[in-house]
Amino acid sequence: MTIIEDYCSAVRSSITNDGHPPLEASGLKLQENLTLIEQSLERMEKRSALPPPLVNLKHLLAKGLSATASLFSPVRVAYQWVDKASNILNNKIGLDAAGVKQSYQQLLTEMSQQKQKAGTLNTAIDNFIKTTHSYWSGLFHCYEIEDFPRTNNDLEHAFGMLRYHQRRCTGRKVAPSSLVIRGSVKLACAIATKLRSFTASDLAQVDIHTWLELRSQLQKHHKARIEQYRFRRDPKAYLANLESRLL
Repeated sequence: MTIIEDYCSAVRSSITNDGHPPLEASGLKLQENLTLIEQSLERMEKRSALPPPLVNLKHLLAKGLSATASLFSPVRVAYQWVDKASNILNNKIGLDAAGVKQSYQQLLTEMSQQKQKAGTLNTAIDNFIKTTHSYWSGLFHCYEIEDFPRTNNDLEHAFGMLRYHQRRCTGRKVAPSSLVIRGSVKLACAIATKLRSFTASDLAQVDIHTWLELRSQLQKHHKARIEQYRFRRDPKAYLANLESRLL
């Protein structure tokens, strides 16, 4: 009975093992593990008669694997590309930004030209390529600048550090509301000044028109914030003012 229970435990372990998504394909791992269990039962069946419960288990596994075999082929092809993309972006071999960009572009070209191999997932490949191109302009800066945030988790950590320092500077329990208005500028400054110090001569080299445009955008955000505050403070007066301006 113990052997039967152990085989059942192996099946249950395979089914409930989610791995570490998204880059570990738990579905492919499930097929691989169930195939190993089925092969083990086949070997045992050739050596000696299997107990009826294990015979039933073997038949169930064979039936399930046979019925779903065609579904895994496109998943396996697509996953190989995703895994290759992950390896390129992880850049363990230490390529520079141009090298990573070239390798990744070659992969996208391969995926585009051979997407029919992915079968029913060819539309997913199209979406992958389209989404990648939408992020293309900012995808490789982290390979040019040391300690530049590479992932969403890294960015969230950078945001958290900025909020933490803002609370420390102001003595507040929460980050100031100005962080919402000028967060894009403050975050860039926090990251840049962490990398190196800036002098007055560095600031003097900034294009004045770009600076004025950025300042204008921040002022628009500030004005919108003020209007929201005015409405919350006295909704009736705020709406009455709007109505009088419409007349």
